[in-house]
Amino acid sequence: MSESADNNSHAPGQSGWKPGMGTSAPGRSTGAGSDHSLIGPTVVIRGEVTAEEDLVVMGRIEGFIDHSQTITIHAEGTVAAEVKAEEVLIEGTVDGNVYGTRRVQIAETGTVNGNVFAPRVGVLEGASFKGAIDMNADIDAIERRFREQTGSEPRSTSGSAGAAQAKTAASNKASENTSVDAKGESDAAQAHEKGHSENATGSDSKHGHQ
Repeated sequence: MSESADNNSHAPGQSGWKPGMGTSAPGRSTGAGSDHSLIGPTVVIRGEVTAEEDLVVMGRIEGFIDHSQTITIHAEGTVAAEVKAEEVLIEGTVDGNVYGTRRVQIAETGTVNGNVFAPRVGVLEGASFKGAIDMNADIDAIERRFREQTGSEPRSTSGSAGAAQAKTAASNKASENTSVDAKGESDAAQAHEKGHSENATGSDSKHGHQ
């Protein structure tokens, strides 16, 4: 793990992303990417947060964030958690490790107390950062490190495993029912055959006495 920043670190005003991009006030977007979810400034969430769309955090989250798109920690936002997303844009405060499968950007107003794992990392002048930067381009390694740290399972894999287990259980149940039905039919056939044989024996005995 190396403590460094890449060539994507810029002075204020030179980055393709600026603090406040996409948000100007709660519930109002100023950027092109207005299709996002918003966690308001009075909201406190404790536990796991997952989403499949861009997310802006203006409140407080404690736990961990497992995200597949872009997450922006607003200047008013505080995250005491492990954070994973495709892109993590930090204007507020993060106390925990940050995992970006594409990039992580810390703005002038941003504070990060933790390690950063991403292929591209930008730390703008004025940002507060205490930790190490690992610019590993292996997305699977970043994902695996996050899973190990949080003890969580990949959502897609977990869902597939659950569906497979349910399908297997249903198949086993059907097999058991089929086996019971077959056994019942076999027992009934044997009982019928036994009854028929006893009737025939009794009839032969009767004729013999006559």
